[in-house]
Amino acid sequence: MKDFFSNHDKGDVLKFLETKLQNVRILPQYKFSIHNYNNLKKQKILSDLKKIGWLNTKLIVRSSSKLENTGTASLAGRYKSKGPVSGRKNILLTIEDVIKSFGREISGARILMQPYLSSVSRVGVATTFDGSSGAPYYVINEMLGSDTFSITGGYSKKNNIYYVNRKRFLVRKNSIRRIISLCRQLENIFQNSSLSLEYAFDKNDNLFLFQVRPLIQKRKNINSRLINSKIARTVSNFSSFQRQKKSKISKTKTILSVMSDWNPAEMIGIKPRPLSVSLYKNLITDKVWAKQRKNYGYSDLTKCPLMKIFGGTPYIDVETSIKSFIPKKITENTKRKLIKFYMEKLDNQPELHDKIEFDIVFTCLTPSVLKKIFKLKNHGFTRNQINEIQSSLLEITKRIIDPERGLWRNDLEKIDQLVKKQEELSISKAGGIKKIQSHLENCRKFGTLPFAGLARCAFIAIQFLNSFIESKALSRSRVREFLASVNTVAKQLTIDMPKISKKEFISKYGHLRPNSYDILSYSYKEKFKKYFSSPISPRVEKSKFKLKKIEEERIDKCLKKLQLQIKASDFFYFAKHVIEGREYSKFIFSKSLNEILKLIEKFCKNKGLTRKKTSFITIKDLITMKKQDQSTVSTLKNKANLNEKNYFIDRQILSPPVIRNENDFFYFKQPSILPNFISSKNISGEVLYLKLSKMSNKLDNKIIHIENADPGYDWVFSRSILGLVTCYGGPNSHMAVRAAELRIPAVIGVGKELFERMINSQKLTIDCATKKIGFLQ
Repeated sequence: MKDFFSNHDKGDVLKFLETKLQNVRILPQYKFSIHNYNNLKKQKILSDLKKIGWLNTKLIVRSSSKLENTGTASLAGRYKSKGPVSGRKNILLTIEDVIKSFGREISGARILMQPYLSSVSRVGVATTFDGSSGAPYYVINEMLGSDTFSITGGYSKKNNIYYVNRKRFLVRKNSIRRIISLCRQLENIFQNSSLSLEYAFDKNDNLFLFQVRPLIQKRKNINSRLINSKIARTVSNFSSFQRQKKSKISKTKTILSVMSDWNPAEMIGIKPRPLSVSLYKNLITDKVWAKQRKNYGYSDLTKCPLMKIFGGTPYIDVETSIKSFIPKKITENTKRKLIKFYMEKLDNQPELHDKIEFDIVFTCLTPSVLKKIFKLKNHGFTRNQINEIQSSLLEITKRIIDPERGLWRNDLEKIDQLVKKQEELSISKAGGIKKIQSHLENCRKFGTLPFAGLARCAFIAIQFLNSFIESKALSRSRVREFLASVNTVAKQLTIDMPKISKKEFISKYGHLRPNSYDILSYSYKEKFKKYFSSPISPRVEKSKFKLKKIEEERIDKCLKKLQLQIKASDFFYFAKHVIEGREYSKFIFSKSLNEILKLIEKFCKNKGLTRKKTSFITIKDLITMKKQDQSTVSTLKNKANLNEKNYFIDRQILSPPVIRNENDFFYFKQPSILPNFISSKNISGEVLYLKLSKMSNKLDNKIIHIENADPGYDWVFSRSILGLVTCYGGPNSHMAVRAAELRIPAVIGVGKELFERMINSQKLTIDCATKKIGFLQ
């Protein structure tokens, strides 16, 4: 039966299934060949439709070709389907329109007509394995509404995507269980576990099958037994983690997220290699992140790592993150109450997991936050507790923004110290491991720690700007003008590229690399021609920003109400310097990171490990090597081989973006993603998916798509790109800041499903003002 589809078209397949499925309906059909239609048999077709009572009934006119089901390549969706249509003239016009979509591929092609299902409550597409990874999961993409074309047509906030492990079904939702049952029936009938189907439920909850076809995808070395075994171990580890948290520090519900706080999905990816993970942990998420918050007056969480790894995916422990934002001067009773309030809000709105610092927790005192604090009385907080929260946030905000003694000034000074440390190490004669350790220590103390502080300050600056918009003290367009006036590394790179020599450029920017923590990613110096072979098209000129008198008065009024004791000019001085400082500090500590990766590569190469093999060891494996004899090197190679095997198993595990219980490892619904639209522009253009493995230099006038982008991707801004889309990233992420600064229309953090639909399209339209994405081709 596996060859069945190659010899039968859509109509044949549905006819074959009419009596073979349980609890599933298939609409009646009428079909004819395009050859017959083109040979003036139109009247017979109309006569046939009249005999069966369909001439004045709403119909759908569908393509039906064996080419859509070929076993080597899928042309699903290549030809048109249209409806509803009724009446002689309209039916003929619609048939001819669908025929035109075949072009010259009409040999053996037919037209399939069916009654139009108008009483639809939801429509969907299901696949019997994950199309992007080949992992053994049922994937169900369902959309509420009566539009039977909408599920494959365009972006909708009503989309619900479900992932169900093929072995273990823990599905409570009845409609999803019924779809899985349908998939199982079809797999048994066709003896084929690689299928895609389209379906709908009517308002009486009857299930209709519209189409089933083979999925054309090579499933590389999928071993379901190994995958399910690894999932079982992952669940066991997660259960232990839950028990440990409940016994030691908390009784609230565990929530893990891939995009919260330090956003590992954006910075190192959903399935990073061991070396990348270990470096990110060492430099940021083990201790540095918490030390910075403690220094700024928040709670002390220095004994709690922020990031956990489950199924090869890095997750942020959301409760730990939330606790770290509680001002340390708040009393224990108020602290517990506030944590509970934050966690319950996120549990009820998991789509905010990438916007915790904007929409869940209070990290500073802005006009908008002040209004939200007053509303805490509706959630059981007393007047004294509200005052306590307000005064604690006010104190932190003052310490950060103070024009003379602001905490950000110390952080900028530390970054300057790192530059000196880098120069000293560049001439040091220290050995490989010792030099790596020195770079790590310097980078933590003088690089990522002050960067974390400046990033916090820049976040607070953005929160204030958004609050000024909300309170109508400043317009959105004026905020965009201010951000465009900020002078950052990305802007300077674009200006420098056509003006300075290649040698000067590499000396200044050569350490940058896309995916900064990944040793397999080449630096600008290593692959200059790869990144910069096309002519550079500078698109940015430095601009100045000056507040209008009325704006200054409004902002002064807002700041006075908060009792911050600063003027509008003081705030904008702070905002400009911390946003610039964040990008500069990131640029400088990236030099240390690049040196660490170069030293690791050199050391491991001398021990017989390739660059690829080196990506599978951890930084701990290296710095704990007491000896460098043959036995120790052999142990290192064995670890790399074992980690490599585990890595490729982990890649076949679909990790939920948010984990709240053990069942999420087997069955989860993709949280609704709220993309971040940058600018108010409207663009239409061709899609270009930028992958390191398949780099392209033809970026001009394209809408560039990048999965997770860090400073190493700043080279794309040296081209005249039309727009930018990222899979991961929040409103304050690196690429969001870059796009705002350079006035490039962008959609940041669209999520996995929408991102895959976008990169599989040829043309898109993006309206940032109305926050809409359209699929043109």
